[in-house]
Amino acid sequence: MIRALVRRFFPETKAEPRPAPLPVEQSRVSPREVGLHDAMHDGWFSGDSGELLKGFAITADDTLLDVGCGEGVATLFAVRQGASVIFTDSEHDKVRELARQVAAQSDQPNLGLVSNSLPLPLADGCASKVVCMEVLEHIDQPEPFMAELVRMGRPGAQYLLSVPSPVGEHLQKGIAPASYFQSPNHVQIFTPERFAALVEDAGLVIEHRQATGFFWVMGMIFFWASERAAGRDLGGAVRDRIQAPYPPLMESWAKTWQDLLAQPDAVGDQADAGPVHAQEPGDHCSKTSCPGGRMSNEKRIMDIELLRGIAVLGVLFHHLQDSLFAAAVPLLQTITLYCQPWWGVDLFFAISGFVIARSLIPAMRRCTTRREYWQQTRNFWLRRAFRLLPSAWLWLALMLLACLFLNRSGAFGTLHANLQATLAGVAQYANFRFADSFYRYEYGTSFVYWSLSLEEQFYLLFPLMIVLFRKHLVWPLLALVAVQLFTLRTPILMVVRTDALALGVLLAMWSTQPSYLRWEPTFLRRPWAGVAALITVSLLLGFMATDRFTFTQYRIGVIAVLCAMLVWIASYNRDYLLPRGVFKHLMTWVGSRSYGIYLIHIPAYLLVREFIFRLQAAGLPSPAGHPILMLLMAGGLIVLLSELNYRYIEMPMRNRGASLVKRLGTSRTAVSSSGATSC
Repeated sequence: MIRALVRRFFPETKAEPRPAPLPVEQSRVSPREVGLHDAMHDGWFSGDSGELLKGFAITADDTLLDVGCGEGVATLFAVRQGASVIFTDSEHDKVRELARQVAAQSDQPNLGLVSNSLPLPLADGCASKVVCMEVLEHIDQPEPFMAELVRMGRPGAQYLLSVPSPVGEHLQKGIAPASYFQSPNHVQIFTPERFAALVEDAGLVIEHRQATGFFWVMGMIFFWASERAAGRDLGGAVRDRIQAPYPPLMESWAKTWQDLLAQPDAVGDQADAGPVHAQEPGDHCSKTSCPGGRMSNEKRIMDIELLRGIAVLGVLFHHLQDSLFAAAVPLLQTITLYCQPWWGVDLFFAISGFVIARSLIPAMRRCTTRREYWQQTRNFWLRRAFRLLPSAWLWLALMLLACLFLNRSGAFGTLHANLQATLAGVAQYANFRFADSFYRYEYGTSFVYWSLSLEEQFYLLFPLMIVLFRKHLVWPLLALVAVQLFTLRTPILMVVRTDALALGVLLAMWSTQPSYLRWEPTFLRRPWAGVAALITVSLLLGFMATDRFTFTQYRIGVIAVLCAMLVWIASYNRDYLLPRGVFKHLMTWVGSRSYGIYLIHIPAYLLVREFIFRLQAAGLPSPAGHPILMLLMAGGLIVLLSELNYRYIEMPMRNRGASLVKRLGTSRTAVSSSGATSC
């Protein structure tokens, strides 16, 4: 159809030369300027908020890496925000000119490199923001190129990536010369599914993706029509030829689009539509729109944090009776008759499987040698150890000390039991000791460590499973779920239950497939639909956890499946389960501190009991017999101690572990290149 239109409006004639076109009476309009204006309507280049794109803010604390910088629109925007910049391009003249402009506008450290980016002569983790727009379609092997981009990002770095729309590419195939789809132009066409897979297989997490760029799709068609009609040479890099003076047909289209943008509620007035990823105006104007997204290797998903908060509050509620309240509380007994929230542990398992797998599996699958497999496994174990063990061992030690010195009431149990429990917690066999002690003997204060030991055992074995089964990993995971789904759980089977963990891993693997996007539960966007779903599933889980289902074979299997369902909904991070607001912020705060809260809540409950016992022994007024007061005391203590633990134990030790892994990696993977630069 495109060719037919071209032949109709621009017939090829060899008999006589074409007359010169009549002068156009309208004022000249630059397609590049209109493209820039169109992009700003879509959320690009917001100087007021410092956002290169809505949701992609750049500050003076950032170091931005612009790969394939071209004329440097993204780099210069970052310079205006006070950021340090590193920019690379394969063309020396572009890098030299951009370096001149950057030096004239900024006193911050900056670096310009002429490089094809395979590899980049830069140290690991040199950038907090990585921009690579309209470049991947030029790369013969995009997978190693993406690995280089990921290597450049610091922990928590954000990535802004874009590629041309496949629709626009196929439209241009009807009129563009064959050279446009050959090197150095477009050698790849990315479908949204292929682009998402490329990004996620590299270990990044897609925060948002959206398509746009109709102006440049049509603009390029008019460009090709004009080039063909003028009989110009169509070889070489296309982007270098889109310069003033522009073809009249292209200018006419730009004037039409400019007039449309000027209308109230115009087609381009989409500033509130959310992040939109158009082609980078003024630089890669030969490209069209991108089905891309804003990527991040930040591991937190706020809806997952919400679920963590729900899970830990359920566990806290479950342990109120017997841990905080030694005497029976009638209201608690009535509630637990119809709803028990200990399923929060299974929700933790499903979350752990999902979160760990979505980062570890892509990292392990990028390994090609035995040494790389070992290094990735070692790094994973080190990060987990620094993340979990310092807090766990600290509170084991504090509970042991409390048993010795703060135990007049006997709330903390016997020294012998606590010594054995501490040893089991340190050596990671607490789950087996918990099963052995079930209704037989005193376990000790740290009985909640059984679930931590199970997770640690999972972390130890999971990298080995990835190496062993490779692309067939899905089958042993499905077998784990199927075998346990209708199995009656004895005490020993309860403490080694891995169905929720396996379902979380399977969900992470599915999230890289195109069908995952097709099955997004968009119906939950309706007002209160997500909240209703969360409440319904939670009540069903609580009902399944009651004693009436203790001896049913399907009980734990169904709980695992329902927990995985909640994680699936949360994995899209679209606020489906709870709308944004004060309550969600509070719950995500609880979720971010959930590990410390889980460790601390039992000793906090027992400290309140010890305190009340001493008040009573001294004949002083006490909150004994007032459950609300006891609950407030315990809650305040848990909030205080978990926040202190998070700030002074969890985060410092987590960062120390990340630094250790980085040092080990840097010492073995230093870039060998003349003129290599560390940033």
